[in-house]
Amino acid sequence: MHLSNWKGSPLYRRVLEGYPTISITSKGVGWVYYKLMGSTKQWSIMSIHVVNPDIGLDGRWGGKDNLIINELFKGQLTRSHHETHDAVDSDGNYYEIKKQQNLQWFDPRKYTSMDTTLSTTQIIFVVWKKNVGVVTVALCPTMNFIREIFNDDLLALASKVAIASPRTQLKHPVYIKSMISKNPKLFDIIYQRSN
Repeated sequence: MHLSNWKGSPLYRRVLEGYPTISITSKGVGWVYYKLMGSTKQWSIMSIHVVNPDIGLDGRWGGKDNLIINELFKGQLTRSHHETHDAVDSDGNYYEIKKQQNLQWFDPRKYTSMDTTLSTTQIIFVVWKKNVGVVTVALCPTMNFIREIFNDDLLALASKVAIASPRTQLKHPVYIKSMISKNPKLFDIIYQRSN
C-alpha cells in the first residue's frame, strides 16, 4: 500500500482511535501509523528548549550526544541508548539527536523496524557552525521525516537488507539546512541564532 492511500485500509479505524498500529505492506515494509490529532504541530509539542547554544561541537569525535543533552538542553533530557532514539524527556517523549553542519546521512534500514517508539519519537536536528556554535535547532516527528525523504521502494529494499544482513547499513544523504528551509511546515524551529 502506498502511504498516501492508507486511509482506505483496514488499519484506518485503529489509527483514528489513536492506537499505534504496525502494518506490513505487500513489499514487506513495516510502518507505524499514529493519530496526528489534526496537525503535526499539535502533536509535536515543544517540551524542550535550548539553554546553551554556544557549545562547541567541532573537533569532537565522541560524546557529542552527551554534550548536547547535558549542555545544550541542560537537565531536560536523559540519555537513552536505543536504535531509534537517543534521549527521553520527563514526559516520556523520545528524541533522536542528529548533529551536523549541513550534510547528514540516514540509514533507512533502521526506520523499517517494528519498534513502536518510532511513532512517538522526534528528531532533534542540531545544526552547528565551526567557531560559532549551534545556529539552528529544529524538531521533526520521525514518521513525518521518514515519509518525506524515503520512498516505498527504498524502504522495501532497506527492509530486505535488515532481514538478510542486520548489521549492514545503508546511507542516504540529506542536506539538512535546505531541507528545513524548503519544508517549514515539517519542522518546529526551537532555536535560531540571530546574525
